[in-house]
Amino acid sequence: MKKHWIRVTLATAFAIATTGAPSAFAVNWITSTGMEEPGAVPWRLFGFASVEYQRTGGSVLPAGNPFAGKPNALNQIGPELEESSLIQIPYVRAGVRGSLFDGKLNYFFAPLAGYNGLTRLGGGAAIKITDASLTLNLIPNARIRLGQFKHPSGEEASQEPQYQVFVNPTDTTSQLLQERFFDSDGTPVNNANKDNGPASGIRDIGVQLFDAIRVGEWEHTYAVMLGQGNGILRGDNNSGKDLYLFWSSEWVFDGRGPKREGLKGYAFYQDGERTLRTGAAQIEGDFDRTRWGIGATFKKGFWYAAGEYVEADGMIPAGSSAIAVPGTLSNNNQQVARYLMRPDDEANGYNFTVGYAIRPNWELFARYNRLNRATDTADFERRLETWSLSTRYYFSKDIYAVASYEWRDFRAPQLAASSVANTSLDTVDDRLGLRLYWIFF
Repeated sequence: MKKHWIRVTLATAFAIATTGAPSAFAVNWITSTGMEEPGAVPWRLFGFASVEYQRTGGSVLPAGNPFAGKPNALNQIGPELEESSLIQIPYVRAGVRGSLFDGKLNYFFAPLAGYNGLTRLGGGAAIKITDASLTLNLIPNARIRLGQFKHPSGEEASQEPQYQVFVNPTDTTSQLLQERFFDSDGTPVNNANKDNGPASGIRDIGVQLFDAIRVGEWEHTYAVMLGQGNGILRGDNNSGKDLYLFWSSEWVFDGRGPKREGLKGYAFYQDGERTLRTGAAQIEGDFDRTRWGIGATFKKGFWYAAGEYVEADGMIPAGSSAIAVPGTLSNNNQQVARYLMRPDDEANGYNFTVGYAIRPNWELFARYNRLNRATDTADFERRLETWSLSTRYYFSKDIYAVASYEWRDFRAPQLAASSVANTSLDTVDDRLGLRLYWIFF
């Protein structure tokens, strides 16, 4: 009945749509920060700020769970998981970019502040330099980008926060493509195994060969990148390098930049190694981490649609032990909740999004996401399903709001319904998010 009600709600919401046109969905994410348009100025400022409110029901863990009566981590608001209802400033970014030497050199530099996984996890400064790169435009159809920047990835993962039409990303993107770094797999029961540095932000330090080539009505984009595979602002922690590959082909219907309309198909591949301590003896070793995906986007008139499928092999995040907030002491005082990592497991996920503009300044979106996590191990396998409705409203071209509601249904599909895992997952609440953006440059 719950799923039937959700589907009816989605259908009703989109049936009332009548006029308008969604924007900022045809951006070429590979080139958007890596190059400048011909004739671009030597420097220009850009930036945005946001404030958000998120809440869940704040349900606690049930009887039978070793952390019974304590907060369910999935009902706490990130990145610090201290409240189930919270107002915070998640993103403040200001940067500079431009073109020098008659377009032969482009640059992009942007620090980031706010309460998010890059600035608040793993310690360090509250302001992080997330992007600092140079692009050399010397060889036809082969631009060279060096520094720290977003590596090639999926459509949602490639978007910056100010372009996203849901307050929270899909679990597929946030768990399989966004990377968090840990020292251990979480086996020791007396160590919370918290992040040893900031989240990746879908970024790496390396060198990339790329370009977008226009052939008639089609634009073909490729990227080949070698990176450290260790996120931002950190040295390489092993001898392996990450390889990133990307290809997209878009049939361009009309327009340019954020207003461009078209039909795009794309594929990406990522492969590298991660160093981790595992097992009771916490022996250090290197483990493969591979991700690949395919997807498509469509924008025409009032309509927008997108779909993506992702496969993951190795270094699969497995949430927190007993779904408690990492660092929480169990009721018998014999263990702490800790982040878990499955270095030799697998996962896959997929999502579909549909959007429609009911007015030029008011858009509606619906999304379905399913993440199948740790599929090789019955005790750890989880199926995370989320239906989401969202709306975006522009008060002006520089100030707009996004409001999202998520219906979350998480299960341990290979365990009995009466298992501790499933009775604990029954306490996962739906989630409401409101976010206001201000583009100030």
